[in-house]
Amino acid sequence: MILRTKKISYIDDRAELIELKNTLSDAKDLFNMIKISEHKDLLEKLDFYTLNRLLKETELRLQTVNYLNSIDENSNTKNLLNIALSNIEFRFSSMGEEELRVSDEFNTTLQRTREAFDICFDKKDKEYIAFEEELRRILNPIMVENNQLTEKHINELEILRKKIEKLNASNNRIFQKYDGDEKFARIHKRIIENEQNINDKDLFVVLFKNKQFVEEQIFTNAQMLNNTPYFKALIDKNIIETIQEGDIQLSQDAVQLISELIIKEFQYTETEAA
Repeated sequence: MILRTKKISYIDDRAELIELKNTLSDAKDLFNMIKISEHKDLLEKLDFYTLNRLLKETELRLQTVNYLNSIDENSNTKNLLNIALSNIEFRFSSMGEEELRVSDEFNTTLQRTREAFDICFDKKDKEYIAFEEELRRILNPIMVENNQLTEKHINELEILRKKIEKLNASNNRIFQKYDGDEKFARIHKRIIENEQNINDKDLFVVLFKNKQFVEEQIFTNAQMLNNTPYFKALIDKNIIETIQEGDIQLSQDAVQLISELIIKEFQYTETEAA
């Protein structure tokens, strides 16, 4: 039997895990059939409790292997955190007192870290991407190599949580400036990243006026989002009028960048809503 020859947590072959999962699922079905039959004495013939636990372990290992086989550095942080939480909760559910204390503390910190990552609305921020990499560095040895949890893991995760919360606080300040508009908060950040000589107050004036203008235009005619040249011409015209009225100094590159980012944000939002 596979279980006797290879520890589940070290199986990397997806087909082997699926076969094992199916076998253990059959055992679970058999347990349910015996329970409602007249032959309940058969329940003592097999250790169904252990088989059910092995089924759970196999399902979790299959989740992990599926994750590792489809890693996308830009999109799987939520999956990584969810799988890690499931694995840690299961792996330490029957350990000793000290192991349980460490796993409970780590689990709590991981939950709070997941919440902090979920809150972040700017997944393209360079800091956020670096934090994703740091999260993988912390969790992969635990999930993939089955390393023992230690206080060091908890401390590293807590430091990372504080970093992502600091980024969220910074994002929120920009978010509030634009009346709670994530799109324009992201646009503001991308422009500051690419146009370091731009005045922050001037940028806010240009973006906020364009936020009002674009929202009014889309409210009047949402179909313009499907006509990129027309939509871009309207935005370019309004940006130029805004900087002329306010005597604001913006390079042509900055004007084009603002226009392109606004179009991307609104067209992406429209696609997501469809």
